[in-house]
Amino acid sequence: MFKLFASNKKDEPSRTRRWFFKGVATAGIAVASAGAFAASFRNGKTEVDYQAAYDKDVLPGDKVLQKNGFEEISQQEKEEMLQMFIDDYEDKKTGLA
Repeated sequence: MFKLFASNKKDEPSRTRRWFFKGVATAGIAVASAGAFAASFRNGKTEVDYQAAYDKDVLPGDKVLQKNGFEEISQQEKEEMLQMFIDDYEDKKTGLA
């Protein structure tokens, strides 16, 4: 039978073992370089101008709210509304409402 990596010497390491480890090392380098390429590509694509995105998305919405007469409520009004919901919840929980 034909042996591709036949060795005549008994104490010489098998060439198939060398080829295996060489292939593992090459595959490891390929995976690492592919990961580095993907990371650099991802970093290049995610560079976003946040101020431009804010100007594009939020400012038109604020203009619509101002045009319709909606205003942002104060912190005190927020706390009063929250307390109203808490009181209503507790009344329903105890069966008073």
